[in-house]
Amino acid sequence: MREPSAIYGTSKTTMETNHFDSMKYLLQEKLNHQLSLKNWTLKTLSDHSGVPYETLKKLANAKIDNPSLQSVCKVAQAFECSLDTFLSDESDLVHKLQTLSPRSVEFLNAIADFELALTVRSSESGQFLIPVILPTGPMMNGMICDSFCTEYIDIFPYLRRFGSHILCAFKICGDTYRPTYLDGDLLLIGRNQQPHYGTVGIFLHHNQLHLCRYITEFPLQLETIGAQRVPFHVSTPEDWTLFGCVLTVIR
Repeated sequence: MREPSAIYGTSKTTMETNHFDSMKYLLQEKLNHQLSLKNWTLKTLSDHSGVPYETLKKLANAKIDNPSLQSVCKVAQAFECSLDTFLSDESDLVHKLQTLSPRSVEFLNAIADFELALTVRSSESGQFLIPVILPTGPMMNGMICDSFCTEYIDIFPYLRRFGSHILCAFKICGDTYRPTYLDGDLLLIGRNQQPHYGTVGIFLHHNQLHLCRYITEFPLQLETIGAQRVPFHVSTPEDWTLFGCVLTVIR
């Protein structure tokens, strides 16, 4: 497994962040979560809050170390929540669990057991293991992703660059996405990141999965990956859910 030369090994002590880092990543997480809940774009949030689009874009991508309190307050008001609620560091998972069916909760409980076992295994081996998602059917745009394989990869060398943004990995099988991605490539997938021009994301549309390049946010325009790069407008963006963005490729 070859890793990019720009990424260096790191120790756990070097992964600690300062106060500004913690705040900007917390804002990034909360902002993108609220956007997802309301199904808003950054343009919509800008219209409701009065905060410039470019400022919101930087906040959504953790590019501002010390954001102004005024901007944060305006964003919280636009989302119709108090500043304390908006900046609360409590997990949103509890609220989501309360709205799910018993079957869904049991399924998530099984996934949690799987992740706990993976954490123990990582601790014992001195690695940082994550699961690899692999669709069972043919790999193409509109593929059905209903399972993931049992292989794991150690992403410890990538923690310094991406930290807690790393969610899982996605394995490319076949030549559908050549020349951008090759057979056997592993894509590190991250969440809590607002996509921008050129970002490749995994989108869920009904029961299908699409690997597309992000072109514009308003209106939502995506582009297919592969030899034929075909742009297309999404007429019903509320039916498209961004699962995660490609952080880097392990080849």
